[in-house]
Amino acid sequence: ASVRRYEGKKLAEEEPHVFAVAESALRALQSSSKLVGQNQSCVISGESGAGKTESTKFILQYLCSVTSGVSTWVEQQILEANTILEAFGNAKTIRNNNSSRFGKFMQVCFDPSWHIKGCVMQDYLLEQSRITFQGSSERNYHVFYQLVAGAMNNRELADQYKIAPHNSYSYLNQSGCSQIEGMDDAAKFDALRLAFNVLHVPQDIADGIYSTISAILWLGNLQVGEARENRHAMAKTLYSRTFAWLVDHINKCTNPGQDQSRFLGVLDIFGFENFDVNSFEQLCINYTNEKLHKFFNHYVFALEQEIYEQEGLKFRHIAFTDNSVCLELLEKPPRCVLKLIAEECRMPKGSDKSYLMKLHQEFEAHPNYIKGEDRRKWEIQFGICHYAGEVIYSVAGFVEKNKDAQQDVFFELLAQSENDFVGDLTRFQVPRVVGRSCVIRYRGRRQKLSPGTGSRGGCEERCKVEEGGKRRLL
Repeated sequence: ASVRRYEGKKLAEEEPHVFAVAESALRALQSSSKLVGQNQSCVISGESGAGKTESTKFILQYLCSVTSGVSTWVEQQILEANTILEAFGNAKTIRNNNSSRFGKFMQVCFDPSWHIKGCVMQDYLLEQSRITFQGSSERNYHVFYQLVAGAMNNRELADQYKIAPHNSYSYLNQSGCSQIEGMDDAAKFDALRLAFNVLHVPQDIADGIYSTISAILWLGNLQVGEARENRHAMAKTLYSRTFAWLVDHINKCTNPGQDQSRFLGVLDIFGFENFDVNSFEQLCINYTNEKLHKFFNHYVFALEQEIYEQEGLKFRHIAFTDNSVCLELLEKPPRCVLKLIAEECRMPKGSDKSYLMKLHQEFEAHPNYIKGEDRRKWEIQFGICHYAGEVIYSVAGFVEKNKDAQQDVFFELLAQSENDFVGDLTRFQVPRVVGRSCVIRYRGRRQKLSPGTGSRGGCEERCKVEEGGKRRLL
């Protein structure tokens, strides 16, 4: 669709399109610019594989295209930031060839003349388990394959970063899927290198990043003694801190300076997931979607209908699903699914089996908890009846994943590195707090979304997967 077709038009004047949503949000932001706290947010929702990431890119492209006087360089930096984030944060899943395995909230900031001055991004819950294990027909993060493909086409790069063919690496050859139809990983690597240039990543730092990615791949091949047990934790630490470094660098590069009071936010969060095998990551993702569903119902239905009633307007009440009971099961203290996993991690002999038994004992009678009828599976799985349907979770690995072990000795070694990039990763060492598990930190970061998306103005772009895998933007 043409950008100009939707510019200056009201939401219903043209056919439904993500451009229309972006235009509506921008005009609402401009019309309410004199009111404090009336920033706008677009919430991109939908199940996994529905097209949320593409919708986010369309919104950013639209804003960069229609904003008068926009700096070409600022526009390019904002768009190329997505190239970097997709390479390091997206991967092929069984449903989606370019699935975002992290969430992000991007604030596009404007000056008083409505020129785009920059962008600030907050990231959420990078899926670390994918670094060391991928399910059948899935891939690791794109950047691994891009680097390997680029090196296979350039002997000098292969020698510099010590790169071997993809089937040489345990972290890349376990799923039986190394290529994506229609995707040229070598060309994507060239695009990544260009994006690094646009975002002012110095060449020596870029070399450090590529060397770190290569080191992670070789870590996966270690098979000697204690190293076999520690390699996965080291690989996850290196990759997650590399990702954190990139987000921090992008924010510094696209920082709007003093012009942060007027922004249009775009929330691109992981979609609701229900796979053949669902684990700790799916529980965190679906918990986030439960919170967003509650947020959407509150602001779009409950509050709006209250306003109609206060103003004496005649309207037909809209019934909507209240998922409060499910959220209480997941997060309401003192006893809830997330609280119990945090407690289990503090136990000297905490285990997945012990955690599951406590869930069964505590919540067997809860209307949204599923113990299941098959006794043979009572020791390996449990289920939650979410707003979007029932999901069965395999408890294997829950406790270990939630610990998100951080090796202080490993960070001491990083600090001694002669590589400037590797040494700089120690800035992203998470302060150690007793009992501070992964899910507790994640809940804290998720709660920070409320100030950004809680303004009265807001739009939702709902993405849907139709039969045959075709995507439709609603």
